[in-house]
Amino acid sequence: MIEFSWRARKARLSAYITGLTLANGAPTTGAMLISPLTTEQMVRNPRLARQRVLQTVRLAEKMGAKIAGLGAFTSIVTRDGQELKEKVHVGLTTGNAQSAAIAVQNVLHAAALTNLSLPHAVVAIVGGAGSVGSACAKILARLAGTLLIVDIKKDELQSLVTYLGDQPATVKGMTTLDHVQEADVVIATTNNPHILLTAAHLKAGAIVIDAAQPKNVSGDVPLQRPDVLVIESAVVRTPDVDVHFDLDLGAREALGCLSETMILTAIGWNGHYSLGKADLSHTEHITTVGRSLGFRLAPFRNSAGYVTEEDLHRVARARTM
Repeated sequence: MIEFSWRARKARLSAYITGLTLANGAPTTGAMLISPLTTEQMVRNPRLARQRVLQTVRLAEKMGAKIAGLGAFTSIVTRDGQELKEKVHVGLTTGNAQSAAIAVQNVLHAAALTNLSLPHAVVAIVGGAGSVGSACAKILARLAGTLLIVDIKKDELQSLVTYLGDQPATVKGMTTLDHVQEADVVIATTNNPHILLTAAHLKAGAIVIDAAQPKNVSGDVPLQRPDVLVIESAVVRTPDVDVHFDLDLGAREALGCLSETMILTAIGWNGHYSLGKADLSHTEHITTVGRSLGFRLAPFRNSAGYVTEEDLHRVARARTM
């Protein structure tokens, strides 16, 4: 009965977003709209899911939006917005560029805080041939010693490995999780709505970035493996912006996909932005513009709470033992 009720409901306004200013200093208001299907319902009935997402975007158009962000699984079910771009007049973005940028920033920051040398490290990206993962791979192939790209899509995986063949990192493609335990850094960024990584997949001292929505890393890992640093990625600190909606985040914080929409709104972006696989030019652009507007990495956190100095020291010590 409850599930049927959700299937019958239409797109609706959930909350207004306040505190965002345009580049010229003028205040503006955004809106949080809900496409009322669960992730499981979207997986089971993608056609219905696409219809609901389209209805939600058209509601945004009626409300006067200039750009609409596709959050979490709404992006995945519409092929990163590609299914919608010819059907709507409002600009669309997926948040993929910002999500990739934040994941890499989390890697760099965590590595520095735990004394990990990336040029000598093994980095694994689970879902590495996908929208966000491929952008992470292209950046980290310049910085890591070895890059393991894990993806079940064999053709896209091989294409990406070939593309990265001239980068400093040794790049290897694989379709299973068998070698993830060799990695000093693991980034999870698949479109699989289930838990893929557990405590058994991780080596001591590993840095684990869960950049997937829904999450790919088991919430038990921080409790079971205090020698591992898990960071829930794609969370940014916003400059005095309040979404007035419980996203299970701290005050003045937002998910990466939402912050990308905020940044594009602030600069008056016209047209579509990050559709399909994240483009490196968009990743660099959204990072630079976001910083200029005051968007920063949020404090590290995971299912056990905020990461402490003691947590960082313990992981660093575990890596050397």
